[in-house]
Amino acid sequence: MSRLHETAYPRLKAVVTDQELAEIYTLSAQERSFAGKHGRTPAARGALLILLKTMRLLGYFVHLKAVPQAITTHILACDDLSHFASSQLRGLRPHWRRPSADVGHGSSTGEHQGVHR
Repeated sequence: MSRLHETAYPRLKAVVTDQELAEIYTLSAQERSFAGKHGRTPAARGALLILLKTMRLLGYFVHLKAVPQAITTHILACDDLSHFASSQLRGLRPHWRRPSADVGHGSSTGEHQGVHR
């Protein structure tokens, strides 16, 4: 029987090994460049990178609260953002959810991943 994170609707594993962090969640130069271009603040850049990596793995966007601490810490460290606490990022309210926002990270992250609405 398949494990829950291996099903047709994949989920993030609760416990991630160091090898998985290195192989799956280490940022590429292209990803860092993309986040630097689209993330207006360091906190927004960190959140964008987390969404980018998890979207690439899962094929859908997750809430930052749902990302295990080890994954968040690793991704932030890859972009010299480890001074941000996960609580700071998890408290961010995505601006694309506000009615007044026309375009936000959700659309640019999806476009970067080849996902179009």
